[in-house]
Amino acid sequence: MSRRFVKLIAQVLVVLAIALVCVALLVPEFRHPRIRNGDLRPSLTAMSLKSIWADFITWYEPSNTKEMNLIRHVRTMDELASQLKAKNTSVEVDRYLHDAWGQEYKLEIKTEGQKTVMRITSSGANGIFEDGEGDDLYLEVILGGETVKGKVKE
Repeated sequence: MSRRFVKLIAQVLVVLAIALVCVALLVPEFRHPRIRNGDLRPSLTAMSLKSIWADFITWYEPSNTKEMNLIRHVRTMDELASQLKAKNTSVEVDRYLHDAWGQEYKLEIKTEGQKTVMRITSSGANGIFEDGEGDDLYLEVILGGETVKGKVKE
């Protein structure tokens, strides 16, 4: 194969890639459903909640019982971020305070026996907390003894 032919193939591939990007941006049917209206904030908030979940797991895995019980007494997102940052200096505290709309996250922690449920909620585009319904997005973490489960509602 000659160099000229390889160069031509590379140029064709670059043009095709550019055309594909243009089609994805200009033709609504090819856009991801979450960003068809051009608003990336729901996706950015969901990514932020997933990142908080990853930070939480990083904190939780090496924690002892005393540290795990401390989480039951956290009352604000700032306190939560400080707890996580104490073990992981790469935690970005600012990410814990506001969603992509600039609204404060709401933190709820409920304890039932050995089980603790922590929910971090974004009020979504409408700015109204709807108990996780409507356009609210949230991260819910369930701590039960030695197990931890989490889910993000997007």
